[in-house]
Amino acid sequence: MIITTARVEPTSTYVGYLLGLCLCIAANFLTALGITIQKSAHVQSKDAYYARPLWIFGVVSMIIGALLNMPALAFVPQTVVSILGSLTIVFNACLAKLLLHERLYLAQVMVMMLLIAGASLVVMETPVPPQVLYVDHIFNSSQNGRFLATAFTVMILLSFLLFLSRFSLPLKLVFLATACGACGCYATAFVKTIGEIIANTAGHQGGWLHDPHVYCLGIGALCIFLLQILVMQTALGCSDAVVITPTFFAMGVLFTIFQAQLAFGELNRLKGSQHVMLFVFGVLLVLVSTWALLKLHEEKKEETLPLANGPETAGATTVSTTTRTAK
Repeated sequence: MIITTARVEPTSTYVGYLLGLCLCIAANFLTALGITIQKSAHVQSKDAYYARPLWIFGVVSMIIGALLNMPALAFVPQTVVSILGSLTIVFNACLAKLLLHERLYLAQVMVMMLLIAGASLVVMETPVPPQVLYVDHIFNSSQNGRFLATAFTVMILLSFLLFLSRFSLPLKLVFLATACGACGCYATAFVKTIGEIIANTAGHQGGWLHDPHVYCLGIGALCIFLLQILVMQTALGCSDAVVITPTFFAMGVLFTIFQAQLAFGELNRLKGSQHVMLFVFGVLLVLVSTWALLKLHEEKKEETLPLANGPETAGATTVSTTTRTAK
């Protein structure tokens, strides 16, 4: 008998759902703020930037943002949290404009509006709580068949992609992106389960501090997170960040939806062809907008590179372009 499942009740109020959404958005904002502040510390001082209070404040901001995701996951479906992660890109672009005085082009603003529209569609169409208790689907032997079957399917898929990855670089990147997405969604599922236990046992005698499942899930989430970092570093050594970032984000979102539905049935209440189509359209809009935003950023960066390298480089670029045109 699982003690945890006997005392945990679903958090099904709309107030809790809205609170989770606010916490999730705040977490993404603090993450973007931390990244921007750390970048500012790098700009101000290349040497010993880690000793500057500004850089430390940026790190603390990112940690607080990560911690806020835990209570948010207790009230909000995993699919919504994954999609709202794209808002970090929007917040980062706006904060870079305000704090670092980086240029923000009209095309980027329009793409960000499409990204926000797509995320809003997913939030509106995702079934609102009462939500499935992840803790039951992981630990309760009478309900965890879907979770175990999905995990087994993921292992077979990753093994097959690992075999194919030996034949070409694109296949290797597909394997790494899939592995990173799998690590991300399972780490998130474990953290969500911890959040559920904490949110629903805080008023009970002993509370979550005496629940061994919290510590098992915490250790599991930490190990998976470290594995995800290793996979990401391997991928960055194989290709450019402008390719890796949108690819891995897309795989993470798709894998989260796949796992959340097959293992936990999070989208069972999403019914009606119109609602399904709007949900799918919102997901695709977020993915395409993310890719377009990063692509635009890279193109603008390449356009300003000759100017940053000085007139000699710019002149050499012009001569080279003229020579190619003449040929």
